[in-house]
Amino acid sequence: MGSIRHGRRLLPSSAHGTICFVMSHEPPPVDSNSPPKLLFSKQSRLVTKADFDRVYKERCKAGDGVLLVFAWPNQLGRTRLGLSVSKKVGNAVVRNRHKRLLREAFRLSQFQLPTGLDIIVIPTAPERAALGVFRQSLARLTTKLAKRLANSLGSGAPS
Repeated sequence: MGSIRHGRRLLPSSAHGTICFVMSHEPPPVDSNSPPKLLFSKQSRLVTKADFDRVYKERCKAGDGVLLVFAWPNQLGRTRLGLSVSKKVGNAVVRNRHKRLLREAFRLSQFQLPTGLDIIVIPTAPERAALGVFRQSLARLTTKLAKRLANSLGSGAPS
C-alpha cells in the first residue's frame, strides 16, 4: 500500500483485516523553502549541574519583573535553556505550567534569540504567566545580556 505522512506505512497485519502502522527509518523530504523547524531538542537544554553552576557563578543577569535571566557564552554556536522554578511560584501544577510556557516561549523564539548563550530562566511574577508575556520578556532580556556580555568580554574583563 502507499506511504502516509512522516514515514509511516500502512500494512495489513493479518487475515482479520486489522491495520498497523510501521515507522520507516527514512527521513521526511526536506523542502529548501520551508522555515526552520521549531524544536526543543536535548541539545538545546542545560541538563547538568555543572552547566547550571557555570552560568550562576558568572552572575551575569537581567530581570524585568516577569523573568530573571542568567546568561553566559558557550562554545556550541546555539543557545541552550535551563529552567529554575521555585516553590514560591506555586504548587507542582502551577510550577509545571510555568515550565511548559517557558519551554514553549523559548521554542518559538529560539531563532530570534542571540546564539551561543547558555541561559537560565527564573519566573518572578506568577500572576503574569502568559506565553506572549514570556516570549517578549525572554527576547528582551537575552538581547540585553548578549550586548552586555559582548561589551564586557570584548574589553577583556568578564562580568
